[in-house]
Amino acid sequence: MDAVERLLTSPSSPTIDSLIADLVIQIREAANDCDINAEKNRIAWNALVTDERFVRTDHFPANQQQAIEALDPWLRAELECADKSEPKNVLCLAAGGGSHGPLLAMAGALVTVIDFSSKQLAIDQAIASQLGLSLKTIKASIEDLSGLVAQSFDIVIQPVSMCYIRDVRSIYQEVARITRPYGLYVAQHKQAAAAQASLDWTEGHGYVIATPAEDGRKAPEVLGRSPFREHGTTEYIHSVGTLLGGLCNSGFSIEDVTEPPRADAWAPINTFGHRSRYLPPYIKVKARRKS
Repeated sequence: MDAVERLLTSPSSPTIDSLIADLVIQIREAANDCDINAEKNRIAWNALVTDERFVRTDHFPANQQQAIEALDPWLRAELECADKSEPKNVLCLAAGGGSHGPLLAMAGALVTVIDFSSKQLAIDQAIASQLGLSLKTIKASIEDLSGLVAQSFDIVIQPVSMCYIRDVRSIYQEVARITRPYGLYVAQHKQAAAAQASLDWTEGHGYVIATPAEDGRKAPEVLGRSPFREHGTTEYIHSVGTLLGGLCNSGFSIEDVTEPPRADAWAPINTFGHRSRYLPPYIKVKARRKS
């Protein structure tokens, strides 16, 4: 009825046929493309195994205290106040590549790393072997955590990965299931506006919002390599309402939200640092599982 009223009062509004056609496209994408895009993303992340932005193979701390000091402040505070006789069980979700699991294991946690890329997980395994760390790896998609026991983790960390999943809320529900009461969940996501906007600066207009803010809609395809998107992947747009509201509705209380600084006032146009001045690329969330 709203569409009819708008069309009658404003002839320039989209027609009902065009709205229905757009809806049909999105439904078909949701029904047919999920498996294809998941495999496409897996192949892309296997190829990114040599990208230094996403992997870590050296320069690790010398001891446990240095490892704790190198952690994200939210994680460091959680581990420092923990009973040292009972190590925290930590799940690194979609976090292969060696940047997270080995550091947390060095800090004294019992670590499990899940990733759908076997090549990314191989880095964690190699580092653990090299440093003599106890670390478990599981090859699985974040869309299927059914193999994990309920309430088995004190801490769950999730680097940027929700952008590759259409249905965020189902992931939150599973994370809530496997997290112990009052357990910590730290996740970083791509900002919706950063995914909607053009990648290139236009004189007089800047970075232009070019894609509708519809949750679960595919972000525009990127041709060639880009500092803003992972080459070869399919991404989905997720609103702040879904990323934060969905978290609250899944049994978590949000304790803090930040936008990690990435802006560079001296960066040239069209670089990551320049675009980040106008469109903060990430949002990081600290949440606590309710009892």
